[in-house]
Amino acid sequence: MASHGADRLHRRVGMTAPNETVILSPGLDQSKAIGELLRSSNPAMRLKGALMPGEARPLFRYPYDAIHPFTEDATGDFSHMIPTGARSTAMLLERGDIRLGEVTMSRDALRFYDKQWSIDAALAAGVQVPKTWYSVDAIGAFPIFFKSATEGGGRRGIARQPADLPTDTDDLIFQEYIDSPGTYAVGIAAVEGRVLAAHAHHEIESYPASGGSAVVVEQCDDARLLDQARRLIRHTGFSGWGLVEFKYCPRRDDYVFMEVNAKFWASSEFAFRNQPLLPKLLFGVSPAAEPCRRMVFMHRAFQRGPGFLMKLPGIVQGGNIRFTPGAWQRPAAQLFLPRRAVNLLRSLRNR
Repeated sequence: MASHGADRLHRRVGMTAPNETVILSPGLDQSKAIGELLRSSNPAMRLKGALMPGEARPLFRYPYDAIHPFTEDATGDFSHMIPTGARSTAMLLERGDIRLGEVTMSRDALRFYDKQWSIDAALAAGVQVPKTWYSVDAIGAFPIFFKSATEGGGRRGIARQPADLPTDTDDLIFQEYIDSPGTYAVGIAAVEGRVLAAHAHHEIESYPASGGSAVVVEQCDDARLLDQARRLIRHTGFSGWGLVEFKYCPRRDDYVFMEVNAKFWASSEFAFRNQPLLPKLLFGVSPAAEPCRRMVFMHRAFQRGPGFLMKLPGIVQGGNIRFTPGAWQRPAAQLFLPRRAVNLLRSLRNR
C-alpha cells in the first residue's frame, strides 16, 4: 500500500503491484502509451484513468477499464497512481517523492519547473544555453523565441519583431531564436544524478510548428547529445524520469540546452519501444511493440492542417504511422467536416 505521510508519498507500480493501477490525466498521449504498455504485459490488470479537475474525458475509454474524476479526498481509494503530465506530476511531488518501479523522482525535481533555474543550472554544468532575457525591455535583438517561465504554462511562439509579442508577457521568458530544423531531446531515468537509461531522438516536426509535441520523431545516435544531457543530470543530482531538450545551433556547431521536462513526455511511446530499459526500470515490463527508427503521430499531423498532410509522404520514409486510439478522430473530423458538424458531434459527446 502507498504511504500517506506528511513528508513522503510513494507510489509503486511494477511486477509486485496489485491488479489495479490508476493513471492520472488519462487523455494524454504518454498516459495512453503507459496504459497500453501495462495492459500488454498483464491483460488481467485493472486499469483506471483519473481525470484532473477541468480535464476533458477522452473520446474512447481504451486502454482503461474505467475513467473517473480525481479529487483530493479520493486519493485513498487508489493504491497505485502514475502521474503523467506536468500538472499531475507536480501535484504529487508537492506531497513528496514519487516511486515508479526502481526509480524514485525526488521532490527536488520541482526545481526544473522553474525555467530560469534550469537555465542557470545548465550554465553551471558547462552546457551551452541560448541568450535569455526575463523581461521585454531587456530583449537584445529580434527574432526571439518566447515560452512560459514555468513548466505546464503552455504558451510559446516566435516573435520576429516587437509587434509579434503577446499582449500579456508577465509569465514569459525570451530567448534568441535558433534557426535550425526541429528539436533534439534525451529521455532519461536517473537516480541521484546517475543516468540509468537514456534514449535520444530528433523531433523533426512538431505541433505547434514553432515547438510543442512531436508529429514526426526519429532516433538520434549522437554521443555529444547524450553527453550534454548526462552532464546536466549529474550536476543537478536529478532523480526521476524526464526529457532533456536541446536545439542544434549552426553558429555554435553545438547543442544548446532548452529545458528539462521532469515528467513523462508526449512521445514516450517512441522511447519505450527503442530503449526497453526505460519501461523495465519504471514499470517492470518490456515493450510488446517492435523498435522503430521513425514514428509519426497522426492526430498532431491532422492538427498541422492540409498543407502539412500533403508533404507528409515525403517525411514518413518508412516510419511507423501511429493512430493513437481516441486521439486522431477529433482532429481528423475538424479537418474534413464543416465546423457546424464538428460542433454537433462535440455537443453529443458531452451529453
